[in-house]
Amino acid sequence: MPNVLHNALTSADLHPPGAHTHPDSDLSSHVQLDARYYQRALVDAALAGKQDDLLHEAHRYTRRIAADAISPRFQIPKDSLPIYGFPTRISPEHQAEPGRTLGRWGDDAWGDRAALGKRNGVFDNDLIEAAASFISLRWRPSFSPTWVTGVPTRRYPHLVPELARKLAGLLALPYVDAIAKIRDTAQQNAQENSVHQCRNLDGSFEIVGVPNAGPVLLVDDLVDSGWSFTILAMLLRRAGSGPVLPFALATTRARDD
Repeated sequence: MPNVLHNALTSADLHPPGAHTHPDSDLSSHVQLDARYYQRALVDAALAGKQDDLLHEAHRYTRRIAADAISPRFQIPKDSLPIYGFPTRISPEHQAEPGRTLGRWGDDAWGDRAALGKRNGVFDNDLIEAAASFISLRWRPSFSPTWVTGVPTRRYPHLVPELARKLAGLLALPYVDAIAKIRDTAQQNAQENSVHQCRNLDGSFEIVGVPNAGPVLLVDDLVDSGWSFTILAMLLRRAGSGPVLPFALATTRARDD
């Protein structure tokens, strides 16, 4: 076996982001699904002597790790939020912190479970427990959250709040219904660009209660453009919240392999 293949197989971290392998965990058989997929792909490539395939799998894996990040935005399109009245440049004290997702929609085990839960109107406990494990053991954000809230929708009013409430319980944090959705909006992924996405959300959320100035874990089921997280972070910070840590079960953003 070529040295590059041997080294990749023996030294690579085969556990994907979110994988938690504590021997006493009930999740161990679930959270290693992606790890087994990547391990199998690497072994198959190695046995076939296909170094290019191995490198391609390594590339896909590192791209997936990068895809788990929710990058903060530092400015908004000009005149796209007239109701909220935020300036174009987002001040540091109103910016969201870097966030994370557990999986990728339609592309891995947890992303598939998130898609199934979205269709069924409820997320299963294994998925939520995996999310809690990911946040506490794998993500470890620079600010430890002191409370949790969720991104509400009028179409599925209980879906994300119930997810966030269960997640808060597993993290031993208080859950607060801090955000209200006060008008209907179109689907964000149907909007043409950032200007339309921001205008679609302008005036649609209202902060109804911030319990303290501590960091908050802001939970949603899916993330694509990230504008909902960006705008809600600005609203929460303006209402007196501490740093806002976005978390979503899955990202739907397209990826170029």
